[in-house]
Amino acid sequence: MWLSNSSCEEVVVSVWNSGGEVGVEGDILRKIEKCGKELGQWEKDVFGNVRLELNRLKKDLAKEERAAMVSGNNFKVRQIKKDIEVLQDREALMWAQRSRVLWANQGDKNTKYFHSSALKRYRKNSVKGIKDEGGIWRTRQEDIGEVMVNYYKTLFTSADGRVSTDMLDCVPTVIDEAMNESLCREFEASEVATALQQMEPLKAPGPNGMPPLFYQHFWSTVNHDVTLSILSWLN
Repeated sequence: MWLSNSSCEEVVVSVWNSGGEVGVEGDILRKIEKCGKELGQWEKDVFGNVRLELNRLKKDLAKEERAAMVSGNNFKVRQIKKDIEVLQDREALMWAQRSRVLWANQGDKNTKYFHSSALKRYRKNSVKGIKDEGGIWRTRQEDIGEVMVNYYKTLFTSADGRVSTDMLDCVPTVIDEAMNESLCREFEASEVATALQQMEPLKAPGPNGMPPLFYQHFWSTVNHDVTLSILSWLN
């Protein structure tokens, strides 16, 4: 929905270029976080509350329709109806994106269905609390996130264990030297760009709150810094 307004890109370009050239991962994350905050404020200023604005326009429409019956001039009535149609389309698109219903066609703008799907998804994915390694129940959002991160860090951290040669002999070799060399070579910038473009645009965002669509649409603006950061992390 935001991309339908040309000033959205202006906000991103202005914020991204305000910090100068960076290549450190922490600087990239700060830039992305700042973009998120500025876009959030921009959304409030430009779009506001769609539902409240719709209710206001409908009240204005009723007044203008009564006035048009007396004056015979329905110019304002037609203009308000056009504004209402724009807002209704915007509301449908907003809830369609939040619902993550990917099978529905663009023409299937059933706002009530998308709204229900978004609320159901939110309730299903909401985590009220979690037990840490010591069995203590954690309910603060910061603590919940920390418990989850620590769990997967432990899960995917290699342990100091030794595998016997006899056991390795039982594992068939499926990767030859050429394949191993290709897998071990350093990643290239073109591979990063290709991977980002192949991602579903509106899939769940990462910890910084930005979905893949942000990087795909504004790639010409952020590609240098983001590519350097990703390559430094991968290589």
